[in-house]
Amino acid sequence: MWYRIAIDTSKPPFEIEEPKVKMHPLLANLHQRIESGEISEVEFFPTLVAMARDYPEILDSVSPPLKQSVLGILNQSIKPDNFVNDLLERSTTYMHPLEIDEVQQRLENNGIRLDAKERELIPLFRKVANQIDSDWFEVYENEMSQPVDDHFKNYIVYKIPNIAYEISLIAGQKIERDKLEEMMLSETYSNDEEIRNKIEIIFIKLYLEAKNK
Repeated sequence: MWYRIAIDTSKPPFEIEEPKVKMHPLLANLHQRIESGEISEVEFFPTLVAMARDYPEILDSVSPPLKQSVLGILNQSIKPDNFVNDLLERSTTYMHPLEIDEVQQRLENNGIRLDAKERELIPLFRKVANQIDSDWFEVYENEMSQPVDDHFKNYIVYKIPNIAYEISLIAGQKIERDKLEEMMLSETYSNDEEIRNKIEIIFIKLYLEAKNK
C-alpha cells in the first residue's frame, strides 16, 4: 500500500531533479507525466521505485532524502506503507547546500555573516523551524477563517519556553526566552513558508547574540 499525498516534484522532499545535476531522461519524462496529470499522485512512488529498480542510475539526480527512501524500499528495509513517513523524516534532517546558501544570503542581506562552523547549525535550526511550522499548520488547517498572523502568534506564545530550551541545546548557548518571544511576536507572518523562513533567522540571530556576549 502506498500513501496518497500531495506531490510537487520541484520542492523538497520530493525533488526529482537535484540542483546542478542533469536530469536523467526517464526522470524528465516522469516529471512531465506528473505535471500533465497522466500519472496520479498515488502512482508517483511505485513508478519511481520501479524505474530505480531497472535503472538505478536515475537516483543520482534526485534529492538525497528521496534517494535514500527509494533505496530503502528496494532493499526492503522500508515497507511501502512507511515510505512517506521515512521520506519526511529524512527531509527534516537534511538541507541541500543550495538551501543553506539561500539562508546565508538572507542573513547577509541583513548584515550578518556566518563562519563555516556557524553555517553547520543552519540545518539544525531549520529542523526546529520546520517542526514548529508543521505542528502549527495541522491546527490551522481546521481554523483557516482566521488570519495566519493572528493564529500563529496565539498558537506560538505558549510554546516559547520549550522552543527557547530546544534552541539553547542546539546553540550550546542560553537563549533568552523573553527575547525570543519579543522577536517572534514582532514579526508579521502571511503564510506557512514565511513562518519557517522568519523564525529560523530569529534562531540564528539569537544564537549569534548569545555567542558574542
